[in-house]
Parts: sequence; C-alpha cells; structure tokens
Amino acid sequence: MGVPSCCSFRHNINGKGLDMEKEFQNKMVMKTTDGISEKRFGIINRVVVCVCTFFLFILCMKETLGYDEAYTIGMINRSYWDIIKITANDVHTPFYYFLLKFFCDIFGPWKIYAAKIFSLIFFVLHLVIGGRMCRKLYGRKVEFYWLLLTGFMPLMVIHSTWARMYTLGLFLFTVTAYFAYSLYKEESVRKWCLFTAASVMTMYVHTYSMLEVFVLYLIIAGILLKNKRYRSMKAYCISGVVAGLCYLPWLLVVMRQMGARSGAGTLAKLTYYGVDVYFAEWFSHSINPRPLEILFSVALFIYVSYYVRKYVDETKDYIPYAGMG
Repeated sequence: MGVPSCCSFRHNINGKGLDMEKEFQNKMVMKTTDGISEKRFGIINRVVVCVCTFFLFILCMKETLGYDEAYTIGMINRSYWDIIKITANDVHTPFYYFLLKFFCDIFGPWKIYAAKIFSLIFFVLHLVIGGRMCRKLYGRKVEFYWLLLTGFMPLMVIHSTWARMYTLGLFLFTVTAYFAYSLYKEESVRKWCLFTAASVMTMYVHTYSMLEVFVLYLIIAGILLKNKRYRSMKAYCISGVVAGLCYLPWLLVVMRQMGARSGAGTLAKLTYYGVDVYFAEWFSHSINPRPLEILFSVALFIYVSYYVRKYVDETKDYIPYAGMG
C-alpha cells in the first residue's frame, strides 16, 4: 500500500483533513521505526542529545582561543556603546555581542569558558528544535539520524564550542524555519508575528543569516503561490515589509561596508580554494588535509540525493529538496 501524499492535505489549514494527516504521520512512523517502539526511539534520541552535550561541554573546558574568538572576548570587555561604534565599521552586527556580554558578565573572571558555553547552549537548542521538526515530519528514526549526524559532524563540533555567533544564528534560523513550517500547516496572526520576530533576530546575527532568511521568504512565497493560497499573501507581504524595515538600519551599514571593500578590492572572490574549503568543512576543519574529506562529502551528497529523490517520487512531498538546498 502506498504512503498517502502530503499534497492531499496541504490546503487543509482550517482544521479539515487532519485525520488524513494523522494517518500519514502514523504510517510514516511505522515505516521508519523498523520494529523499535516509538517510546524506545524517544529514549535513544534523548541519550544522543545528552551524550553530545556532555562531549561538547568537555571541549569547552579549555582556555585556548582562536583569533576570532580572542576578538570576541575583546569586544565583550568593552561597553555597549563601544560595541556599537566598533561593529558599525565591521561586518557583524552588535546583537550577538550584546547577548554574550550580558551572559558573560554574570560569570565574572570565567568569561572564556562562559563564551564557549554560550555557543554550546544554542547548539543544543538547535538539536532539540530541529529534532522536533524531524519527528513531526518523518518520525523518530529520521530524528535519530539527524541528531547523530548533526551533533557529531566535525564542522558542528568545532563551531558549537567556538566563542562566535554561528550557533546563535543556526538556532534562530531553525526557530524561524520551525515557525515557517507551522504556518504552512495552519496559519494564525500569532504565528505570523512569531515568524517575523524570529526572522528579524536571525538577520541581525550575521550577514549570511540575513541571506538565509531572504531565501526562506522566497521559498514561502513559492509554496503559497503554488498551492493557490492567495489570501495568505497579504500576511506574507506584511511580514516581509516589517522584517525589511526592521533590518533597514543595518542594511545601510552593510551596503556601506560592501562599497568600501569593493573600492579597496578586498571582496572575496570565488576560487578553487574557497570551493575546496566548503566541501572539506563538512567533515573537518579547513586547515586539515582535504582530498579524502572532499571525496566523503561528494559521496554523501550522492547517497542522500538518491534517497531524497526516491522519497519524493513516492510521497510527492518536496520538503526534502528544500532541506538539501
């Protein structure tokens, strides 16, 4: 018996067809647990999160700092006004430094450890919320694999213990995506407000986070138009305008910075080294030897692509394509 298509209940945003959706989720769970009970998979997933957290916490207990981390510690030792003035001429917003300074001031002389733990906290929250999304969409077995691969991926191990803003951006974008998925299932004014607020906070973490939110808005627009949910476009446009206006003050700073860098000839260029580092960092840090890591990265991409295509052909659920992108 085939698995019911997600498309069969995509338009049911007013409570209709929820039984069909529940039946779909139950069949997906039965299909992916391979005889292991949901309760047991739930326990296993919690153990994975706890083990990952303990392992990463140990890595946080070191005083060595990279160059960027030393810059971070230097920033949070300054006043809030100094942070604003410095970041106005930097590529990063003051949002992360404000949060980190407030957090680290509580711990006094242990700021180095506190800064690393601050990053770890948001990474663990990312695991919890991302795992919840996987569980709702595809069941606990997929959640298990996602937790395992994400929690122990070398790239994540490195950045989750760095005193930088990367895990904060990852967490906030995960929250934004969670609200986007929630809106896709059932809309409300409250959910649109939460989605917009999460989008604004994500954009203020990092320039790349801003670009991610922009792409997410484009994906949402495509889904709404494809499903002919034209009434939702009003709320979508209001959300986009509000988010854009909230980010406008810093967008002007970003444009000025890009203009200055372009004039000085310091904008990053696409090179073999840049592409090389991108593929290598899925499995290790960019300073390590990379040929074998690049091979693993390409092999993993081909492997995942095959099963994603197979799943989409069977269910007509195109969400995994967005995840791969």
